[in-house]
Amino acid sequence: MKSARILVVDEDIRVQENLQEYLQPLECTVKISGRGKDAVQLLEQDEYDILLLDLHLPDANGNELLRQILKEHPALSIIIISGHGTIDVAVEAMKYGAVDFLEKPIEQKELQDTVKALLSKKELSEDSAQSYSEYLHLAKVQLRKGKFDAAAYLAEKAIDIHAERPDAYNVKGMIFEMRGDEENARTQYRLALTHDPSYQPAIINLDRLSHKKY
Repeated sequence: MKSARILVVDEDIRVQENLQEYLQPLECTVKISGRGKDAVQLLEQDEYDILLLDLHLPDANGNELLRQILKEHPALSIIIISGHGTIDVAVEAMKYGAVDFLEKPIEQKELQDTVKALLSKKELSEDSAQSYSEYLHLAKVQLRKGKFDAAAYLAEKAIDIHAERPDAYNVKGMIFEMRGDEENARTQYRLALTHDPSYQPAIINLDRLSHKKY
C-alpha cells in the first residue's frame, strides 16, 4: 500500500487523537482539523488521498461543506464519520459523493480496513473484490444507491469470509432499517453483539431503535 496523506476533520479532540493513533500503523501522514474553514484551507495547501469528515462541525453545514470540497477536489476520497446514530444522514452524504461512512465510536480495525481498501483499489468492483473490507465497502455503496438486495448480498459475502466479525452484521441491520424492517434490523444488530458484545455501533443502533418514537 502506498504512503497516504489523510485529513481528519472532527471537533472532538478525543476522536482526533484516537483516529491519529489508529492510523499510525499504516504509516500515513495524518493532519487534524476541528473546523470546516480550516479543513478547506488545508486542502488548498496540500494534496490528500482521504478525508475523514464529521458532518457535525461548529462552523459549517456538513453536507454543504462536503459538496464544496468535492467540487474543488473531485478526486478526494471522503469517508463520513457518523456520530449520532443517524444512518439516513450518512447514506445521504454518500449520495452527495462520499465514498463510505463509519459510525462512532470508530473501531480501529474497521478504520484501517476501510482506508486500506480505498488506497489499494480506487475503482473497486464486485468482480475485483476479495477481502472482507472490500465487500463491506461495496455493500455500503449499494446501500447508498438504494439497492438493498445487492447491499445485503455483498454484506453476506463479507460474512462468508469472517463470520466472527460484527461490522457486517451491523451493516445488514442498517440495510433492513433503511427498508423499514426494524424487526430484522434488531436481529442483525443483536447478531453483531453476539460476536462482539462491546461493538459500540451496534449497541447505539439497537438502543436507538428501542427508544424510537412513533
